[in-house]
Amino acid sequence: MIDDDSTGAQGFPTSYMREAYLRRFPLAAQRLSASPFAVSVLSVAMAVLAADGGILLSFQFPTVKPSVLIVAISFAFYVVARLVGPAIASRRRDRSAAPELAELTRG
Repeated sequence: MIDDDSTGAQGFPTSYMREAYLRRFPLAAQRLSASPFAVSVLSVAMAVLAADGGILLSFQFPTVKPSVLIVAISFAFYVVARLVGPAIASRRRDRSAAPELAELTRG
């Protein structure tokens, strides 16, 4: 995933880079669901799809390294989650406010 020799030789701590890469999927999944179980499932599914998709796409484009494609796919997941997340959150807020609003209009 991340080459320790090349990044370490340039003075960049690889532990920070690994941590940032591994946290991308849970952050994206948290924008799509509030359930801890769903966040775990979405996070693992995104990681597997990014890894497998990057490897499979590298067969189609042999001049591009698989790691570049894996990062591109995972970044695409994050961007989609950033765009779709607010709509899901507002829908979740509307659903939770609907029973309270119905009681206020009755009484």
